[in-house]
Amino acid sequence: MTSSQPLLSILIPTRERAHRLRYTLQTALQPGSSPYEVIISDNDSQDGTRQVVEEFADPRIRYFNTGARLNMCDNFEFALNQAKGRYVIAIGDDDAFIPGALQTMAEVIERHPASAYFWAPDSYRWPSEGKPAFGYVRAGKVQITEMDLIQIAKKSMRWGGVGYNWLPRLYHSPVSRDALDALRERTGRVFHSTAPDVFLSYALPPLIRTALNLGTAMTVNGISEVRPMTPGEQERDPKSAYARRTRRFFSEYSGYQMHDILDPNDPELLNLYPDAILKSIELFPKVYQQSDLNFSAMWAYRVTRWKYRSILEIVRNRKALRQDYSFRVVDFLFRTLCFNFATLRASNRLVPPSEQGRWERLFDTVWRRIHRNVAFGTCPENIAEFVQQFYGPQEVGHHLPLETAHMGTL
Repeated sequence: MTSSQPLLSILIPTRERAHRLRYTLQTALQPGSSPYEVIISDNDSQDGTRQVVEEFADPRIRYFNTGARLNMCDNFEFALNQAKGRYVIAIGDDDAFIPGALQTMAEVIERHPASAYFWAPDSYRWPSEGKPAFGYVRAGKVQITEMDLIQIAKKSMRWGGVGYNWLPRLYHSPVSRDALDALRERTGRVFHSTAPDVFLSYALPPLIRTALNLGTAMTVNGISEVRPMTPGEQERDPKSAYARRTRRFFSEYSGYQMHDILDPNDPELLNLYPDAILKSIELFPKVYQQSDLNFSAMWAYRVTRWKYRSILEIVRNRKALRQDYSFRVVDFLFRTLCFNFATLRASNRLVPPSEQGRWERLFDTVWRRIHRNVAFGTCPENIAEFVQQFYGPQEVGHHLPLETAHMGTL
């Protein structure tokens, strides 16, 4: 590393969220000697984003404006092109770093070099649409373990792409510049598809094979908007605000073609994740095969999570589905049962007890006792105060055993 090259580049692509970005920046500008830079990629915002950034007057911040509206994938690419760091991590403009995280990450990188690092971020739901803020914090494993990324990626594909967020994907995951450059050399750019983070979940494993799971959160995932409906409901109400936002998102990808194996009559939002996976499979045919993506599980997730079509409709339509890919009814029904259970388990993650049903509250209580997770029902109204209140100063550094890290297989 040269004297002018920072150890870490933090990418924050943003658009029209100055009111959230201010608090994200507060958490990203931490005291300590670790050399890092914060890249603000402003996607031609008209809400005073630049003025908010200039309020900080911190030399670690580097502000760039795209000059024109870009789609999400191109904005991420634009941000990455400005980065100088040896490692790169991206977070959202409504996310946060936990106090002490950046210094701890620098120490981990120096003592345990790897191509990528992973952790499961905690969650914070911003106050929205009359609903109060709510946070969810896991108890960390506090052991550093080695991840077999190919094994995890293929397992995720067997479940229809569910679990992609348990792979390092640059978003909330530091990745080495060497790995990103290797991908760019292969394809001409790093980010592809309409879901760049999902794409990287499967495109990075063939290049780096392993990563280190730090076992405790370094960041908090901020949720700014509560989706008011599912894609199935969107079909019935195309004039809703959610439907309009979805159409605007995909309109920015003018001329983009989803993978031809996917039905163009299905909502684009449903094809977003499998399209990203299929693009990764085509890019690395020696590692992945199209059969690695379980379409029976993909449809089970659509029925369960997105309420798109009913179980009976899918079973009746099985012959048409089999014209495009392998579809097994028994497997579909089994995965649907599993996803229903998982949905009940996860439904409380960003839903406080006051918004849960009777069975959700019971399940939430049992699950948290087993896994020692901690849910907070009353939270500050911004994410910067949340991380200060619920983690405290230098929280991460006190819990990660850097000197005696355990190296095993996840």
